[in-house]
Amino acid sequence: MTFDDIDMVIAIDETGSFSARSAELNFFIAVHLRQIKTLYKLKQRQFTEWERPLPRTLKNSKEEIKSSLLSDKQLTEFARNVICAPYFV
Repeated sequence: MTFDDIDMVIAIDETGSFSARSAELNFFIAVHLRQIKTLYKLKQRQFTEWERPLPRTLKNSKEEIKSSLLSDKQLTEFARNVICAPYFV
C-alpha cells in the first residue's frame, strides 16, 4: 500500500458561543475517517440508515442536521448505530 491508496475525510464541527466575553462552554469536535477498504462505505451506510427516518424539519437550509434539535433517543441511536457501531474488516 502506498500513500496514494489512502484517502481520508476529516469532519469538523463546533458548538457553543465563541465570543471572547462569553462564559458559556464551546467545543470543537473532529472525526477522522480513513477511506481504506470498506470501512468508509460501512460508516456512510450506518449514517444513512440512522438519518433516513429523521424528519426533514431537523435539517437547516444547508441540509445539516442540528444536534440541538435531536431528542435524547435520537442522539443515543446515533451513538450506538453510527459512532460505536461494530465494523468488519
